[in-house]
Amino acid sequence: MADVARICLERKGSLLELDDGGGGKPVSVQGEKGALLVLCPFRTLAIHPYDLPLANLTQVREALKLRLQPYLAGGSLDLLPMVLARDAKKTRGVAWLVAKAERDGHEALLGGRQARLVPAVLALVADGADGAVLADEDHLYAVALRDGEPLAFRCQPRRRRNVEAEVQWLRQFLGHEEASIVTADLVEDEREARKLLHRGALSLCDPNNVLASVDLSGKAIDAALRADRFMTVARRAILTSAAAGAVAALMAAAFLFFLKADLQNVQDRSEALYRETFGGEGVIRDPLSQARARLVSSQGGSGAPDLADILASVGSAWTAGGALETLTLESLRYNAFGADFVGVAPDVKDIETLQARLKGEGLESRLGDIQQTSGGRLRFSLSLRWDQP
Repeated sequence: MADVARICLERKGSLLELDDGGGGKPVSVQGEKGALLVLCPFRTLAIHPYDLPLANLTQVREALKLRLQPYLAGGSLDLLPMVLARDAKKTRGVAWLVAKAERDGHEALLGGRQARLVPAVLALVADGADGAVLADEDHLYAVALRDGEPLAFRCQPRRRRNVEAEVQWLRQFLGHEEASIVTADLVEDEREARKLLHRGALSLCDPNNVLASVDLSGKAIDAALRADRFMTVARRAILTSAAAGAVAALMAAAFLFFLKADLQNVQDRSEALYRETFGGEGVIRDPLSQARARLVSSQGGSGAPDLADILASVGSAWTAGGALETLTLESLRYNAFGADFVGVAPDVKDIETLQARLKGEGLESRLGDIQQTSGGRLRFSLSLRWDQP
């Protein structure tokens, strides 16, 4: 039978071990063994639900870094993704934004001992409530859930708010006046509050509980990312070995297809694409040259660069500081108002490198969709805009 974690509450800068009667005795972590679940009064914390077409946890974290870059730019917050559901093509969950200094302060009380860190107010909703409010001497901590999954968190100074006001805010936020809200006050009735926290913490230890994976400690997320990277490498190695023969056969088939391609069919397709793009009923002798001439002659609004300038700038960005050999450009669309790229990269860092190089060429780019391909790479889109239609 697995050891049951000792449940502790961080209270006024010390750790108290809770029991089912509402008691709390001081804990000394030095020289002791066994699992610890520590309920912490996180004050600087935010929840960001996400749903991404990525299965790899490392790629999910990198994609969330791009999305939440304005909040992470200062380096004072840490991003901890929590996975609620994952299949071969997408991952759904919530991202926790935690102040590094505050989390380090909680971990300092442990003296280097590893423990699971959980926001204390989260224990109050572990039994299925829609929300909860926990009060101590200085602050009110509120959390809202939807279908049992974390949705929002906030901390307010107690001198400006009271428990009843926070309960009303939660019901308005959830849009349900009958929402079940649990309250606990460590000042007005500390023993009862401890009992509620202990009971909820036991539910957090149940592996069937959707909140059982919540752990805001730095060591836990690092271990999860290392395990995910190992599984990704192992999966790729297996797929590569199993598909070696199939790849060779596909290459031979592709070569034979191109050998048998009908030149006239290519010409017909080029003419059809030209007419679809530019219209007109005249004679088309060389679709590529005529299309290039139409693009070059396009006025493109005020100050719009022509296609040659765009290709030159993109080429310079591609080779600056070493060619991006691992990144593939699949398509480029150009018009009077901007250009759109679709490419494939092995990871998010290569996309960021390309964006930085484009910016160095005077081209501001905006990242669009990111999708994972069957080979484990990322298909992405970038948009450049210099005028509005």
